[in-house]
Amino acid sequence: MSITTFVENFLNRGGNEDESSRTVQRNWRAITNNINDDATTILNHGALPTIHTLHPNDDTLWVTRRVPKPVEDGYHWLVAVEYSRVPGGVVGAPTGHPWDEKPGISFFFVPREKVFEKAYQVDTVGGPNVPIGATTPAGTVIARATPVIPVVNSVKNDFDPPTMITDYLFGIKISRNEKQSEVKPETFKEYANSINKDILDVASVQIAPFEGLMRNIRATKQFTEANEAYWSVEYEIVLDLGTWLRRLVDRGYYTGAVVGVDVEYTQIQDSDGSRVDDPVLLDGAMGRLAAAADLVTLDYHGLWETPWSLLKLPTTH
Repeated sequence: MSITTFVENFLNRGGNEDESSRTVQRNWRAITNNINDDATTILNHGALPTIHTLHPNDDTLWVTRRVPKPVEDGYHWLVAVEYSRVPGGVVGAPTGHPWDEKPGISFFFVPREKVFEKAYQVDTVGGPNVPIGATTPAGTVIARATPVIPVVNSVKNDFDPPTMITDYLFGIKISRNEKQSEVKPETFKEYANSINKDILDVASVQIAPFEGLMRNIRATKQFTEANEAYWSVEYEIVLDLGTWLRRLVDRGYYTGAVVGVDVEYTQIQDSDGSRVDDPVLLDGAMGRLAAAADLVTLDYHGLWETPWSLLKLPTTH
């Protein structure tokens, strides 16, 4: 089988443009000497622009679609080649490979139910009635406040049962194509259910150590028209410093003392010598917390902590 003629058809060129997009169509004409030649033969011909080839007169457009159709007696073909905007309006000479395209970045919120324990102080600096980005008379941007008012009843006791509230965690999704040679499925396994060990910037958002959870990684193997393998990968990150690193208040029913190489435990009792009904605050050193002392918390790392730098996530949006 052989293609005897493959030339551009300068008639019937066209295109359209609106305020957000531009498309242009060019056409080719092919003649083959074998009735069994099909669209694959036409698309593989070297004279036809390949996907992601730049338009010769506009380097903000590249080939996004090629449509071959047989006409007349089956030996003649017409091929419509459509050009559209390079993603992001990038001007330049892309390589034409999917893995060289700019990553997609989106933000989202994840709802969760939690016990309503703290409320905002109303009408204070950074409180709920202050607009985002507001400034003081001195020009300082007012930061968002933290809830500090205990949610208790009129006699200062916790509500029983506790009141629940819905809040939302901030999330970042990165979508990009990656070379087959640079992707190892076992790498995705290593990052599953992990939190970032070091400070880093992702999509212009600074993530503190232990703040980001890699909630999901989706990877789908794809192939270019030239049969080059690559992966379409999505990374979903959810931020919440207080949840991934668990800080538990030190409390219990016993105190302890080191005797030799052992620890002797003493049951904490109330004023009448009975075992206390509720756990008592402890000082972090096996003793009872002094009345005026600050709460002591114990940190527990319940998720795998690892540097995310090897993922090379985009630092800006």
